[in-house]
Amino acid sequence: MGNGSWIRKAIAEGGIKAIAFYVFTKVLLPVRMPMMTIVMGYASGAPWFYIWIGFLASLAFVFHWLLKMNEWMFKIKVKDKIALAGLFPFFDVDGKHGVQLQLASLAEFPIDFRVENFDFRLGGRVPEDEQVFSSTIPPHGKGWKNSGTVDIDVNENKPITGTLKYSIEYGRNKTFNNVLDGNISLSFIRNENGEYHLSWGQGEAHEQG
Repeated sequence: MGNGSWIRKAIAEGGIKAIAFYVFTKVLLPVRMPMMTIVMGYASGAPWFYIWIGFLASLAFVFHWLLKMNEWMFKIKVKDKIALAGLFPFFDVDGKHGVQLQLASLAEFPIDFRVENFDFRLGGRVPEDEQVFSSTIPPHGKGWKNSGTVDIDVNENKPITGTLKYSIEYGRNKTFNNVLDGNISLSFIRNENGEYHLSWGQGEAHEQG
C-alpha cells in the first residue's frame, strides 16, 4: 500500500471516530442516560417519586458533563484564540514613520502565526516590499508585527491619513489553518509639543478557519 493510500485511510478513520464521538456525546448520552434511569427504575419496581428524582439527577449530571466537555473543547481549539490588541506608531533610526500591530492570545498554549499580507500606506506613500514574517505568541501573551517605514513630514496639528490591510495565518505546531484579517483606517498627527499620536478606526477584523 502506497503512502498516499495509507494517509487517506488514516484520515478517513479519524473522521469516522470524530463523528462517532460527537454523536455519542451530543446526541446519545443526553437522551439515553436519563431514559435508562426511568426504565431501570420502573423495572425494579421503585416508586415513581424516586424514579423522578433519579431522572432529574441523571439529567443534571449529563448537562454538567456536557458543559465541562464544551469548556475542554474550547480550551484545546485554536480558532478565535487571537485578536487585534492595538495599533501603535513607531519610528526607525532615520525618523521614518511606521506602525506596529499587536496581537493578543487567549489560548493556554503557544500559537504560531505568519503574516502573509501587510499593506501599510501613509499619506499616499508605501514602504518597501514587506517580507513574510512569522513568530510565536506565548500562552495568554502578545505578539506583534512592525510595518515598513515611510519618509513623510507630519505638520503640526495637521493629520496625515493612511490605511493598513493585513492577513495573518495562525495555528499550532506551524499548522496555519486559521486566518485573521482586517482593513484599518488610520491617521498620524503631531501636536504643539512635538508629540506624535496615532488614531485608527477599529476596522473589521475577520476570522476564517
